[in-house]
Amino acid sequence: MVSIIVLTFNRLGNLQNCLTSIENYTTAPHEIIVVNNASTDGTKEFLDSKKSSMFHSIHLDQNFGVTARNYGFKFASGNHIAQIDDDVQVYPGWDQKCFETFSLDPLIGIVGQQGGLIKTWMDIHTHINHSRNGYVDCITGFCMMMKNVGIYYDEALSPFWHEELDLAMQFKYMGFKLFKIDGLCVHHHARTAPVDWDLHNRNLQYVHDKWALLQDKLSLGGF
Repeated sequence: MVSIIVLTFNRLGNLQNCLTSIENYTTAPHEIIVVNNASTDGTKEFLDSKKSSMFHSIHLDQNFGVTARNYGFKFASGNHIAQIDDDVQVYPGWDQKCFETFSLDPLIGIVGQQGGLIKTWMDIHTHINHSRNGYVDCITGFCMMMKNVGIYYDEALSPFWHEELDLAMQFKYMGFKLFKIDGLCVHHHARTAPVDWDLHNRNLQYVHDKWALLQDKLSLGGF
């Protein structure tokens, strides 16, 4: 079974579309876990109206940012966890492509639609065409599936930026590989929010310092 975790904050319309696509187009046995980051737009009421033994909602009393996904990770009972942003819609075959990719190599720990290689330490190139045989060093977090092996987001990276890079390093440190899937059948709506460069640079420096002395154990370059 796969535990599908959707993190949301004040985007009820997007969330409804996202959940509809998951419910319509997921064929593998699954549970859905929505982590509500203290929304005030009717999200709580909408989630509480959904009655299913395989649908769970976790309501937080404050917005913890992207690392709030950890609440869903800890609740998940599946052997795999799929992380899907609330502004993503999936299409037929998305889950089967993920599982087919895992079957290629028992060491694959994360799969997703977009990712890139780290050419030199912390020189990140995330263009989706720059990967070697599908193997990459990081997967972009809007839609990815991972093995449920007890790895969580580093909460020092809240509210956001580079949390998925650190997650990738954790998987690589455990000996896993990451694989980018072309044509995963998901659509991520474009965002126009301005970049908080201070936060961006702070978190990138944090990840750099955390893993710099462990580079030789991370098998960078896609393997």
